[in-house]
Amino acid sequence: GSVSIFTDGEIEGHPDVTPFLGSFYVLEKYRGQGIGWRLVQHLVAGAAKMGIQKLYLITSEKEAFYQKLGWEPCRTVHVNGTDHTLMARKTDEPVKSSPCRH
Repeated sequence: GSVSIFTDGEIEGHPDVTPFLGSFYVLEKYRGQGIGWRLVQHLVAGAAKMGIQKLYLITSEKEAFYQKLGWEPCRTVHVNGTDHTLMARKTDEPVKSSPCRH
């Protein structure tokens, strides 16, 4: 899997949305094993160590996944001809337990 923090540039048409999580992907055969959860939490922890206090992301269909990880919906944004949910997360919030673990 992979995930990145983008600290320069912008989400098309939304210069106020930075830094942001992007390039997040887990191969289908490895989904549902908590790998995505670990990648996102590692990214958030790394951002905090870099002095980043707040991160953003956009998603068109995975709002519930990100909400389980402490991300909050902000507003709808139109990017590349599609509506997406803009979400944000403070990096100093405690790490939540994996939604895959009971």
